[in-house]
Amino acid sequence: MNKRSLQFLETLVNTPSPSGHESRGLRVWMDYVSQYADETYSDAYGNCVAVLNKGGGPRLMLAGHADEIGMTVNFIDDDGYVYVRRLGGTNPAITRAQRVIIHSRKGPVKGVVGSVAPHLMRTDTGAPKVPKIHELFIDIGADSRKAAEKLVRVGDPITLNDQFELLRDDLVVARAFDNRVGTWAVAETLRLLKTGRVKLNAEVCVVANTMEEVGLFGARQIAYSLHPDVALVMDVTHATDYPTVDKRQHG
Repeated sequence: MNKRSLQFLETLVNTPSPSGHESRGLRVWMDYVSQYADETYSDAYGNCVAVLNKGGGPRLMLAGHADEIGMTVNFIDDDGYVYVRRLGGTNPAITRAQRVIIHSRKGPVKGVVGSVAPHLMRTDTGAPKVPKIHELFIDIGADSRKAAEKLVRVGDPITLNDQFELLRDDLVVARAFDNRVGTWAVAETLRLLKTGRVKLNAEVCVVANTMEEVGLFGARQIAYSLHPDVALVMDVTHATDYPTVDKRQHG
């Protein structure tokens, strides 16, 4: 991977794009693919498309979803704590104690997720209880509802405050590889097709689609709009190459 491609991936990952609020990340994506496309555009759902060899045939669609899971502000209590709802498949068990960013109209607001201490959360059998999403709260440093409402409001999206980081020479860790690696991969495919001077018969439509995590809405829209002859979708799946996973069951 060349340095420019790696920098593109890092910028994509570090740009928050919670489901339904993907515009910032999509601007990064469009700025990159526009250098290698004959045409770029977006639709009413926010899907972004880059076309190479327009008018060719058959039509090939390469797609990856641009959104990520997160949370939204659901309620602010009298003490200024922010309670949340899921945005996609957020797991409350691994969300506790995480630093987050609430993306408000006035700009990013930092906070930390808390919950009732595990000593006070036990099942009837005495086992530790995993909190439900509505039991989590975010401390944004406000001491009242009025103070909190000056910073955030119900409906504001939330993402983890986590960044792209090099773990080893050829290994990185980050928030939102699901599915920023997919949008990166299709963009890089476009770049290689363009710069490699490949003679194309097909029309290649590279897509960063929206709202996958909450119902596949963007993908459905763009598939009906483009009517591709062939579609290749780039996404991640569950890893099974780490301890405690039964490979006999999961492969």
